[in-house]
Amino acid sequence: MISKVSCLDCHGDGFKGSSQTVAHNIHGRDLQCQVCHSTLYKGCYECHMGKGSKSGLQFKIGKNLRSDKPYRYMLLRHIPTVRDSFESRLKDALPDYDLVPNWKGTSPHNIQRVTYRSQTCNGCHGNSRIFLRKEDLLSSDPRANELVVVPSIPPKREAK
Repeated sequence: MISKVSCLDCHGDGFKGSSQTVAHNIHGRDLQCQVCHSTLYKGCYECHMGKGSKSGLQFKIGKNLRSDKPYRYMLLRHIPTVRDSFESRLKDALPDYDLVPNWKGTSPHNIQRVTYRSQTCNGCHGNSRIFLRKEDLLSSDPRANELVVVPSIPPKREAK
């Protein structure tokens, strides 16, 4: 059974504009909670059935395509498929490969109250490493990944 529990079930009052956390008041429900409160998590590249399967730590923020989540931006995990992932089992097994992104929304279960990103605005703003950009996409990835790419990195904030 899949859990339907959400951070907002217990912490929803922090997003009504009256939170003691300024970032919650500014970003509201535009950002998935894990964007600020997750640590690095495992991502995989290339196919498990094919050759060259690799995994590594990652942290990528991208556009949310999931209709069941209210966020504009969320964490993404790379799903390790390539066009010929299943060729050894079935010819042309993925005919719509380019229509579906293989960067998918994820909810890592490694929440921490304080992370690098939650300490200052510039943990995210101006930090191009953590946003999914076109140059992060692999040539073997589906073209639909462009739908989840962040169009522009929020500019670095000036210290007050």
